[in-house]
Amino acid sequence: MFCFAVFACCTALALVICGACGHEVADEQRFCGHCGARVGDDKPAAEDVAATAETVPSPVDLQTVLDAAREDSRMAAEIEEGLPEVALCYYRNAAALARLLPDGMLPDDSGKRLAEAVERCQRRLANTRKPCSVCGGTGRRTVQLRALAGGSEGALRGVESRTVQMSTSVVGSKNSLTGAGVLCTACGGTGLTQSGRNADEMRLMLAQGLRNHETRQQAARRVAIGNVWAPLPVAEALTPRLQALLRTAAASPCADCQGLGIQMCGSCKGQGRTVCKHAGCKDGMIQKRQSNSLTPATALMIKTTCPSCNGSGLIACVNCGGKGHVLCRTCGGLGQPKKCVKCGGAGTGPCKLCKGTGKDRSGMLCSACGGEGVGLCPTCHGEGCAGQ
Repeated sequence: MFCFAVFACCTALALVICGACGHEVADEQRFCGHCGARVGDDKPAAEDVAATAETVPSPVDLQTVLDAAREDSRMAAEIEEGLPEVALCYYRNAAALARLLPDGMLPDDSGKRLAEAVERCQRRLANTRKPCSVCGGTGRRTVQLRALAGGSEGALRGVESRTVQMSTSVVGSKNSLTGAGVLCTACGGTGLTQSGRNADEMRLMLAQGLRNHETRQQAARRVAIGNVWAPLPVAEALTPRLQALLRTAAASPCADCQGLGIQMCGSCKGQGRTVCKHAGCKDGMIQKRQSNSLTPATALMIKTTCPSCNGSGLIACVNCGGKGHVLCRTCGGLGQPKKCVKCGGAGTGPCKLCKGTGKDRSGMLCSACGGEGVGLCPTCHGEGCAGQ
């Protein structure tokens, strides 16, 4: 009984609790294998890295990282208008490389400007112009007019006969004429309407952009660290902790929305408008028979503008509110998959070689983690998010 009590006391004295996340840490570990915080420090891992950045020299050449980030930003600005899918990759690469730099090496508003540039590229990619579904891309609508008597053009009456430029040939029957020259109200006569790209189109655009960006970075002799491209000297000097900083910054986006957080509306197919459902509405007009005639045979048919669609034949989609897109159901609008359960989104875990001790069997610093005792998470491979 006495021996058991002594053993229990020794075990209790050897137990170490991480002050950042509360998980148990082995006595010989320098860093917590769950959150990466330094053992004995009550601050979270992110604050610990910021606090020691000034005292611990970086293993990478910071000037090389800065030059690479600036080059990516410059290249993205040049091609943003013509190739937004490639510029998006460059902006994201620059933002990821900037995570390796201390606060003093970049302007205070650099992060804000990069975020705004990424949003601009995403908006350019999300929207496109497609042929109008109402006029078929011609920009003009064809209207058929009925003659009141005799089937001649001179017998036409009403507002439409005065505003529509009519053709001289009779179409179909003696009392039917074709009117041309009316601008399509759906597209304003341009023949094109603004439309959102669906998931398949976005997947194709981003895949093309990634291939283009990959070819350009390879030509610049960059090395891939996850989805980030870094100069070769920088890539060779990165520790697993710094690799996780890059990988989590450019983690793979949601597979359904490609990182935009939105999906094409299924009700309006991205048009933002649907066919008017008002009773009697056809192409924006409602046909009524006058009631002041003596007999139904002599009653005149008149057309009035539909009050619901105002003559356009289309109304705002109820499902998306006229936007043409809805929130992604997979990621809830975040654009990213769920965090990795194993590492909690940090992208790091205990080093496999030294088991988190930071030293090898001979007592020297671990060659895999550089003595930090931290390696890439085996589940998410450093990206910090669950696989899809």
